[in-house]
Amino acid sequence: MFRKSFTLKQVLKFLLGVAALMFMSSCSSNSDNKKESESIRKLDSLFSSIDESGGWMGSISIFQDGEEVYNRAFGYANVEDNVKNDKETKFRIGSVTDVYTATIIMKLVESGKISLDTKLNDYFPEIMKSPRITVEDLLRHRSGIFNLLMDLSYWTYYYLPISEEDLYRKIVDFGLVDEPGKKYQFSTSNYILLGMMAEKIEGKSYSDILDSLICKPLGLKNTYVGSSISIKDNEASSYYDRLPRWNLAKETDLSTAIGEASIVSTPTEVNLFLTKLFDGKVLSDSSVDKMKQVVDGFSLGMQALDREYPNLGVVGNIDGFNTEVVYFTDKDRNVVVSYFSNGSSSSSIDIMGYALAVYFNKEDSLPEFKKYINLSDQEMEKYEGVYSNSQYSTTFEIVKDTAEHCLMFVSSNDKSDPSYIGCYKNGAFSVQMSDEEVPIEFTIFPENGTLRLSNGMELKKVKS
Repeated sequence: MFRKSFTLKQVLKFLLGVAALMFMSSCSSNSDNKKESESIRKLDSLFSSIDESGGWMGSISIFQDGEEVYNRAFGYANVEDNVKNDKETKFRIGSVTDVYTATIIMKLVESGKISLDTKLNDYFPEIMKSPRITVEDLLRHRSGIFNLLMDLSYWTYYYLPISEEDLYRKIVDFGLVDEPGKKYQFSTSNYILLGMMAEKIEGKSYSDILDSLICKPLGLKNTYVGSSISIKDNEASSYYDRLPRWNLAKETDLSTAIGEASIVSTPTEVNLFLTKLFDGKVLSDSSVDKMKQVVDGFSLGMQALDREYPNLGVVGNIDGFNTEVVYFTDKDRNVVVSYFSNGSSSSSIDIMGYALAVYFNKEDSLPEFKKYINLSDQEMEKYEGVYSNSQYSTTFEIVKDTAEHCLMFVSSNDKSDPSYIGCYKNGAFSVQMSDEEVPIEFTIFPENGTLRLSNGMELKKVKS
């Protein structure tokens, strides 16, 4: 062994090279940090506008490289008691539950208790064609089994407790709508049966299985099978509409949704679960690869969502809750985002889409989130009346609903029911017609009796 000697000139050259590399690395790091902080600033601006508008309620969490880089809650967990959403508020997560159930099933597969090829008749022989339906068919929604949500009578009992035996009987009685394995066809019945199957195998409740196989090992304290919504436990209620006020949604009794939509959690804990899951901390690498395998756009418990980058995700809804979870699968991104809403004034505005665009620095422009205001009786009187444009045979009437203390919109051009009007500053209004996807926006100028639609059409006041 020998040591090579270096001249002073060589040593200085080497040290200068190292310093240059360190400087470039520092500049790159500073540039990345600057971009990240700019994204966070823009996200805060976006959700401040959403919060101030009063038109949306919910919570969002963003994880990158296994760490939470953004979290924001807005609106109310309970409107009636004036309780705000916060980082720890728990939401019903709807079909995001499917990912947990799929993970539980894969844990049972790893332990050798079942396989993906196990036939349904091993556990539920009364299901039509059960010898031809596999566990993987259920996981991929390819069983052909009737979707209980399509049962019109479902809406007469969804809010009532139901025994698992009675729920199972309903699935048996409705039978199949297609041949097993033929194609993807979403059915809540698939994951209800998977939840019941896990109970049969483990000999304990789905709630206990979730706790022992997922929540306790990962330290998830805000994730569990829900029951009646509890304000004292910081669980959000959900709401429909915004006009003339937030309307409390009727609660689904979660006994009707075991294994399919029965979990409550926070965006942070869902992101933590997915991060650990896809990092191989919950299942083996081969099981994770199987869960991520996409067939006709769908994996086990998830699907490829219509977002800009390659991903797997879930969109769920239950009562007035709407949830979207997306895990970006390209290696350069390593991002997981969960957005939970418990109240939305418009389904036409894609809040998750705008949040992703901001975070990935892809936004061109963001919508204006106008703030709702309440008008006094005297102010409402200024805007009441019949407005008409004879050239286009268009007539609208603005009337006051005394009971609800708000304005209503009536169109004489169709037979739609009167619709509540959203009121903003400076005579700006919007109305969501029941048969229209996009709200009608207009401004009324009481000083000259003009109603101007957002497309530029003007109607004159012809009757007060």
